[in-house]
Amino acid sequence: MKDIKEYVDRYVLFGKPIPCHGVNIQPVKWSDVYLFNDAIKIFRIDKNRIPDIEIIQQTYLRFLLTLICSDEEDKERFLTILSLCLGAKYNAKKRNNEFEPNEVLVKHLPKEEQIFFINGWNVYFHLFKTKCLLCIEYENGEVQLNDEQFDDIMKIILFQNVFNYDDREMSEDFRRVVEDYYRLKNRDIIMPSPENKAMAVVTNSSYTLKELEEVPLRLVESMFDCIIDKTEYELDKLIVNQPNIEVKGFDLNHWIYKKKVDKYSEIFTDAQNLINKVTSI
Repeated sequence: MKDIKEYVDRYVLFGKPIPCHGVNIQPVKWSDVYLFNDAIKIFRIDKNRIPDIEIIQQTYLRFLLTLICSDEEDKERFLTILSLCLGAKYNAKKRNNEFEPNEVLVKHLPKEEQIFFINGWNVYFHLFKTKCLLCIEYENGEVQLNDEQFDDIMKIILFQNVFNYDDREMSEDFRRVVEDYYRLKNRDIIMPSPENKAMAVVTNSSYTLKELEEVPLRLVESMFDCIIDKTEYELDKLIVNQPNIEVKGFDLNHWIYKKKVDKYSEIFTDAQNLINKVTSI
């Protein structure tokens, strides 16, 4: 699917589920922010940085199957995302009582095919020699997602729920520069927790904390960001308009009508400013 971000943005503002490849992808509510923030790690692993040629050659869906078969925490994260976003469910009546709930059970088929059941869940993997299917059984029928379709679903979930998510590919050198820059920039900053963000939105809007529970996660993050931008703009404008104060080289950026700036431009701007200071000595 092309232009996934543009497609997702049509649905986000009013918290609508996003239809794609036979499933309706539900937005995560703020009440599940802690669950989601941990679980989404399963979709943000850069498997191509793992020094294993077999893993690098795998599709992401096949890679996930490897993870959930070998790591309990990753399996719980995967099931949490499927439950929150794709309507996957645990049903004790479907459980094989000879095995533990959530245990991965394998059925071997002819032609080197395998089916990986997650005990008690309406979810299973159908593994072929050259492809992998994720199958979800709903009351009105079964949906089968192939490797490419699952990649689309995964990106939609990220764009739908992660504020300012960016899926641009980076070279290793550029990634290292970005990570080092923000690590240094934020080293003395305590980043706001979900509680801090919720309190900021509640105290600056008409929402109650109870009402906020039902608001989609990305919208709460967007409101928080908007509150910060508006507050900073009003303070900066107050300083700029003070009589007898001359402010040179200060660009007052409006909190709504922002200039088009690349997300990572500040990295290179700060680097150039440093170079200019050093060369001017």
